[in-house]
Amino acid sequence: MTVNTLTDIQLRAWIKAGDPLARADGSGLTFTLSAAGTAAWILRYRFDGTPRELTLGRYPDLSLAEARKLARLHRARIQQGEDVARAKRRDKQASATAWTFAQLAQDYKAKVFPTLAASTREQRTQHLALACQRLGGLAARDVAAADIVLLIEQIGTRSHSMAEVVFTAVTEVFKHGIARRVVVANPCAGLSVGAICGPAQT
Repeated sequence: MTVNTLTDIQLRAWIKAGDPLARADGSGLTFTLSAAGTAAWILRYRFDGTPRELTLGRYPDLSLAEARKLARLHRARIQQGEDVARAKRRDKQASATAWTFAQLAQDYKAKVFPTLAASTREQRTQHLALACQRLGGLAARDVAAADIVLLIEQIGTRSHSMAEVVFTAVTEVFKHGIARRVVVANPCAGLSVGAICGPAQT
């Protein structure tokens, strides 16, 4: 039988104090507070003798009562032989591999843009918007070299220099996708704007 020990009064007091901590509620359910002030629920358990942790959600978005209920459901799955933390990672990866190019581009912007200069962010946003007009709705993992060629040909008829920068932006998005395991290959590899559109006019 699970013996619950935490109360909402305690949780609110700990959050107000702001000190990092981890407090058990019983049967592996643990309330954590980070140095940055993020409060979250963690389910700690063992699977095949190895310690595991599963993040259930943040408090107060996930209340104490809801966290207890969710922890019971996950413990039942564990008792049935399922490693719930591994299953969550697998589900998250499966979801990511179903992303469209537009979703991958959005994730790229969220992760990479903070490291770029403001002017670069502004320009690359415009370049990716152009790319998304043709590629946005395609599954990122299904984008092929032929799709890239069509995109660059279309832009190159108007501006060779714009084709170059859009090609660079798309290449970077797919490099990001490989790192995030959303795609397994970069369809831009082996291509060049010069080969697709010919040399730039001087």
